[in-house]
Amino acid sequence: MLWTSHITSFNSITSSLEVRVFASVPANQRKVAIDGEEVDLCELFLDFLKGNGVPWPAKFEEAKSLGLIPANTDLTQLDSPAF
Repeated sequence: MLWTSHITSFNSITSSLEVRVFASVPANQRKVAIDGEEVDLCELFLDFLKGNGVPWPAKFEEAKSLGLIPANTDLTQLDSPAF
């Protein structure tokens, strides 16, 4: 038997989702500064799941150009809510 699922929106997974940073991660490494704004990593991830596309598209493009995102990653549906 093959089982699959399809995530259609943040609401379809919110009841099963818990995002945590391990206690071993130092407090000063639980946030990231993007364009001068300090953002909690958990909040950044949850905001990504709630919206369309990527937060801070310019930084994402920079990460792609630096090879930080594997070239074989299919990004054709990146702006889709179900990505």
